[in-house]
Amino acid sequence: MKRLQKSPEDPTKLIYYKGQLYRNFPIDKLMSWEFLLDSGLPVEPILGVEENPSKELLNLVQPRQNEVIVKSGIVGKSVFELITRGNLSKYDCVRIAKQMVDIIINLWRLGYSHGHPHLGNFTVVFKRGYPKTYLIDFSQIALTCGRYNLNKDFYYLRDRALWTLINDPFYGLFERKLLTEVNKLFPHY
Repeated sequence: MKRLQKSPEDPTKLIYYKGQLYRNFPIDKLMSWEFLLDSGLPVEPILGVEENPSKELLNLVQPRQNEVIVKSGIVGKSVFELITRGNLSKYDCVRIAKQMVDIIINLWRLGYSHGHPHLGNFTVVFKRGYPKTYLIDFSQIALTCGRYNLNKDFYYLRDRALWTLINDPFYGLFERKLLTEVNKLFPHY
């Protein structure tokens, strides 16, 4: 059993138990996560909801009222990990950044904001030498009810992800693409 460190404002617990990743997760956010999976967005897969968890698993995860225990899959390595290990070429960085922007824009178009799309919440799998990017950790997902949520995602992605990933002229192109989408979705703000 291994606990993963999460931020203090995020009450979700991540537990590796018997080779699987488990977490306590609010039922309403689980429905949003399932919707995103069904929509075809490249997101962390749900492997199951534990309907009759063992006492040991219950003691480890400790779900609260209106929460369930979710078993999910891990897809690749986080972008943060790949950057810190120096495993990405300039070409890979630009491709990953483009995919990150596209994922967030498609998430917005489906009516959701992620809440904290930093480099640790994007993972990458290399297939035949090309990166395929996924979005993970939906503990702060919210319906997009206004520009505020999109701006929060935008600033997280811009300040904590894209600038670190691609500090070159492509950065401005991606920033403009994100801002254009925010203005399309909420033109009256």
